[in-house]
This record gives sequence, C-alpha cells and structure tokens, in this order.
Amino acid sequence: MLLPASIGFCTPLAGVDTPADFGALVRAFSENRYAMAKELSARLSLPLPPQADAFFRVAATGPWEAVSNSFEQVKQQTEYGTAITGLQNELWAPAHEAMGAWEVWIGWKQDSSLLALFHEPVLASMPKGSIYFGGTDYGRFVITAVNAVQDPPPVFCITQNALADYTYAAHLNAVYGDKIWMPKGTDSARAFQRYFEEVSTGKRPENAHIQKENGRVTITGVLGVMELNGILSEMIFEHNKDAHEFFVEESYVISWMYPYLEPHGLILKLNRQPIENLSDESVARDREFWDRHEKLIESQAGFAGNVEARKAYSKLRSAIAGIYAYRKLYDDGEAAFQQAIRLLPASPEASFRLAKMYEEQGKLPEAIRTMTAYLECALPDSRKSALEYIKKLEVRAQGSAGRTRAVTGESSGYRASEDAEAPEIPLLFSNRLSKHAREMALLRYDGEHTQEAVLRALRWLAVNQHPDGSWGSTKPAMTALALLAYLAHGETSRSEEFGPVVEKALSFLLDAQEPDGHFKGRDGHDYTHPIVTYALCEAYSMTRNPTIKDAAVKALDVVVRGQNPSGGFNYNLKPSTRNDTSYMAWCAQALKAGEVAGLGAVVDGLGNVLKKAVLGFRANYGERDGVGGFGYTGPSSAHGLSGAGAFAMQLLGEGKSKEVRNTIPALQQKFPFDWENPKGGSPLYYWSYITQASFHHGGRGWLDWNGKFSRGLVAAQKVIGRDRSRYVDQSSQPQEIGSWTSPSRDHTGGNGEVMETILCTLMLEVYYRHLPLVQ
Repeated sequence: MLLPASIGFCTPLAGVDTPADFGALVRAFSENRYAMAKELSARLSLPLPPQADAFFRVAATGPWEAVSNSFEQVKQQTEYGTAITGLQNELWAPAHEAMGAWEVWIGWKQDSSLLALFHEPVLASMPKGSIYFGGTDYGRFVITAVNAVQDPPPVFCITQNALADYTYAAHLNAVYGDKIWMPKGTDSARAFQRYFEEVSTGKRPENAHIQKENGRVTITGVLGVMELNGILSEMIFEHNKDAHEFFVEESYVISWMYPYLEPHGLILKLNRQPIENLSDESVARDREFWDRHEKLIESQAGFAGNVEARKAYSKLRSAIAGIYAYRKLYDDGEAAFQQAIRLLPASPEASFRLAKMYEEQGKLPEAIRTMTAYLECALPDSRKSALEYIKKLEVRAQGSAGRTRAVTGESSGYRASEDAEAPEIPLLFSNRLSKHAREMALLRYDGEHTQEAVLRALRWLAVNQHPDGSWGSTKPAMTALALLAYLAHGETSRSEEFGPVVEKALSFLLDAQEPDGHFKGRDGHDYTHPIVTYALCEAYSMTRNPTIKDAAVKALDVVVRGQNPSGGFNYNLKPSTRNDTSYMAWCAQALKAGEVAGLGAVVDGLGNVLKKAVLGFRANYGERDGVGGFGYTGPSSAHGLSGAGAFAMQLLGEGKSKEVRNTIPALQQKFPFDWENPKGGSPLYYWSYITQASFHHGGRGWLDWNGKFSRGLVAAQKVIGRDRSRYVDQSSQPQEIGSWTSPSRDHTGGNGEVMETILCTLMLEVYYRHLPLVQ
C-alpha cells in the first residue's frame, strides 16, 4: 500500500528554494519521514518508541549536534546490524533515511550548490514513475530526500544495498507494495535458495560464508550479502521493467546489470533488454556531459576543499568508466577513469580499476605508473593493498617471481642499497609520506587551514636551533620533541628544506646517548629518556638508518627494564609502586613507536611490557556518575591527565575500552580550549593529549574540538614577517616564521616558548601524524 499524500509527508516545501537551501530541505525531509513513521506505526500496529519519536522531532529542527546526539542515544547493535531500539521492523528505514540525509548535508560541508549540481541533473534525467536504485549514501539519501518532498514523488527510490535486510524489504512492501512489485518473505527465501544452489554448483562465486542448517541458509560477509542483494534487485527489475524505466547509481558492482547498463548523465540507465554495443553517439554524449559538468563543479568555490563531494563525483565517474572497461572500450574507459582520478586523486576505486584495465590489456608499465602515482596520496586503509598490487605487477613485468623492485618516493626518506628491497614506512605513518598525502588527510579531517601556521612554526624552530643541533634548556628532551614535529611533517635528513635541521638534531641526540643506552637531561625526573626514545624509534621508522636503530634498541631496553611490577612506570625508570600517568604516557609512546618500527624482534620483552602497561593505566582510572578519567598517581575522574591516559590506552590497543569510552566525552568539558582563559596549571600539555585522543576516537567530540582548537591556535600564533624573520628557504626566498607563548602557568621551565611552540605544532599536525587508531 502506498502511503496517502493527504497525511502530509509528501507535501512540497513551502517557501523553500530547494537548490539554494538544502539544509531546509533536510529538515523538511525529516518531518516527511516522521509523518511516514507515524502513519506506518498506526497502519501496521507497530509502536513508535519514545526515543525514536524524540529523534524525529529533533531531526526536523536541528541543529546537527542535537540530531547526532539524539540518534546516538537510541542506536544499538543487534544481530542484524545497526538499528534503533524498538525499530527492528518497517519503522527503521524512515529514521535511517532522515539521519542519512543529515549526515550527507554535514559531510558535504553544508554546500547546497554542490548538492544541487548532483541531485538536479539526476532527478531531471528520469521520467516520472521510474525506479531508481541508489547505492552510495549520497546516491540514496539525497535523491530520496529531494524526491520525497515533491507531491507526488516523481520516482520510486530504492537502495539495492539493503534488499537482503528484512526490515528494509518489509518497509518497501509497506510503502510501495500496491504500486510496484516488491519482494516479500517467500521471494527473499527463493533468493537465498538460488544463491546457495548457484554457489554449490560453481555457477556463482561464494564471496561469503554460507551455512545451511535445518533447511535455513545463512550468509555472512559484505560481498556475499551484495550477491544476494543482486538477486533481489534482479527480481524487482524483471517484475517491473515492462511498466517502468530503471536507473542505477552504483555502489558495489552488481554483475548481472552490466549487459543492460549505459551512461546516463551522472548515473546509469538500466535498459529493459541487454544492449549489444554502446553507440558512438552515447559515448560522445557522455564525454561531452562530463567534460562540461567537471568544469561546472570545479568552478564552485567550495569544491576543492570538499572531500565528500569530490569523492562522490569521482565515484560516479568511476562507475561509468567501469561500463567502458566491461565493454572493452579501453580508450573511453581510460579517459573516464583519469577524469575520476582528477576529481579525487586519492580515490582507490578509480586508480585500482584503471590499473586493472591496463593489466587486462597487458599494459603493465602503465598499470604500475598508475598505482605508484596513487601511493603519493593514498588513504591509509588502501595503501598496503596498493603496495602489494604494485609488487604483483612488477613480478609479472619482470617475468620472475623472485625479485621485486621496491616502490618508494623521494619524500619517503629511505636510503636503500641498490640490490636490496627498500623497507616500507609503517602504515601508521602513511599520511606523512608526501605533501599530497598530507593535503588529502587535511581535506579529509578539515584541517587545511592550519598548515601555513605549521610551516611558520617549523621555520621558527629552525631559526632557533642551537649550533650543536639542540633546542631549549633541557636539550635532549626538547630536541627530541622538535624532531617529532619535523618527522610528523614527513621531514627527514633527505628533505629539501628541513633536511639539515633534522640531520643536526639527530646527530645531537645520538651523541648524547650514554654507553648504557640512557639519555639523561636536567629535568629532575628523567622525562628525557622516554621522550628521546620515542623520537629515535620514529626516526628509525622513517629512515631505516642502522645507527639510529642501534641507539633506539639500547634506549628501549632501558624503558623495558624500568617497568613497575604493576605495569606502570615511575620517575627515572626506577621500578616502584608509584604509577605516574604523565610519565607512563611518554613510556607508552616510546614503546609503541618501537613496536611500530619493528623492533619487537630485537628488544626482549617489548611485547609483554606493552600488554602489561595497560594495567598501569587502569590502576589510575577513576569514574564518577559514569564519567571517567585518569588521575596523576591514582584513580581520578577529573584530572588534566585524563587525555594522556586515554591516548596512551588507544596506543596500547584499548581505544574501545570502557575506560576510554567513558573518558573521551568529558575531556573538553573539563579542559575546554580557551587560549586567553585556560584551565589548569599545564593547559597546553593537557590540550596536546586531548587533541590526539579526540582525533583517534573520532565522532562528534572530535568535530567540536577540531573546530575550536585549530582555529584558536592559528589565531594565537605570533607571526614574524619575511622582512624580519631571518629565515630563507631552499630557494633563498625569505619566509614568515611563527611561534606560540601560552598565557598559562605551563610548567615548561627554561624551555618556555620552544616547548610551547613544539606542542602547538604537534597539535596542528594531528591530521596526518598518525592514522586513526580507533575509527
């Protein structure tokens, strides 16, 4: 039964210019889904839980923070995946779609113009009564939202990605069941049986774990579920194609569709019968449309810095390029994939699919060049697979499986011999690899406005480096911290601008190590040793220099031997019953850096010490009224070192523990970023850990913190102009420099401005310093 328009959820927007104000449309769509949920609740005798009712009310008004909070409060994990409490039925989809539209709106940086350039041509290209399969979040939620607020909605919006979910299938039947054919329970059972039989006979790849017990078939695994979705979407197509046109916005490839598909503006048309060939006119029309549309979206002021929008348009173009590759129209496919890469250089889909198309043609050098270029800006989660694919291609190109040429860039800082394979920088550091990789991480995490301040700070540190290569009064510790700031920016001794600065710093630290492996400073409690150990381990990861390795191994041995029986650490690395959260955090960072550098194989007990260190932090964890925190030397829920404890636990693999989950939300409430009126005796120290812990935890807390600290730090930087800076870059051009002096009571001793500048720099490098540890 189709929901009647008279109840109000299909009414058009009153007084709202849809293209100009997508935010108003999202709110109206939330009202639309609320009305739908209430009508379904009454018609199907399904109660709408109070939490869900509250969510719909908030979603209809905003703001985003309140919407996100309300959705999180009612969300829970079930055996069927994410669902809202009490909505494991036909009422789940309206809530999911309302939230989905909000998430796209926020993800696209609330840019109505860019969103209009997507939804207007898509909807305008489909005749009324068409059936639209939306795959990606924007392809589903944006089109559904714009479609739903029209009276009547011009097309039927379905996502092929959720047809195997019984709650979604039931919802579709409730909403569309009297207008178009929709699969019911018996149809879903037949789809399961068909999948099972075709996999059993080898007709279809398994792509999943299949189990049949007592006549019931269960399938687990994303690709397997998508195979099942493909069968169900084919059923919908076969039953409705005579009366309705079909269009597809592709997410996962559904192979049965490919003989029927042809380019159709931003999306694909699913023809009623397989088409033998794509006509020259169709291909020319597609290229003309995309060349024009590419210029149009790139002319928008917000496009360059809008990662989600760039990702969307790149994905749309890759889907069409895939049709050309399937048809073996290789020249057209190459042009379309290259366009997708221009739209988002960090797109793994565009680069992998183009490389595989080249491989299919035997063009292995072109495939290798494509993937090598991709490595310069690859997102962390696909870098490892890219390297493996390149090595596979190189083995094929060489005609031998015995040797592979290492793939590295000049920016990586490696010094490998000609006959040895160069080591890879650990995945954790992959966003540091090049300027392009950093830029993509900055775009992804909304930090592109910070990097001029970072460069000014690195140049200020270069100007203020002592002749012996050190900084500050507590020289080894400050030098190690400064080195960490340069390493986080991807700088090594081979770097063009900062190479000499890094080289001098490393030389100073290596000369400062004592025969027993210890690094001693004048800080009284020997913070120096774990900080220097931390820096050397990262430096070894970035360079694979054997001299640095030897020093790092000896330094790690000192830390390992200094662990308390309880798992924590105390001043001067003297085992005792005192667990000092601040000191432990530096030891944890040093130990983790050693593990990441691959030194666990040569440092006895490193792995066990890391596992045991968790106990030391747990001993200092406190909780009150569900709010957690880490105390100084004992349990507390309100100490400034809570960020240090949370970040250390994340490093130690406990990012999803209750201790971290209960601590993160309260961090910025207890110690908010306020440069002029900071709380606590060491706010910069606290803020530095809050920044790292919040980034790795992600979510709304990170978005809030990021919006405050980054702009606050940039505004607070003391900038010295080119005419007075005394700094010239590698091209002999004068440059600005900048530093920070906190107005707080920071315990920085004689290090003052140096330490404060380093801490602020490291905070602004958080976007690419490490990959997210938890998300």
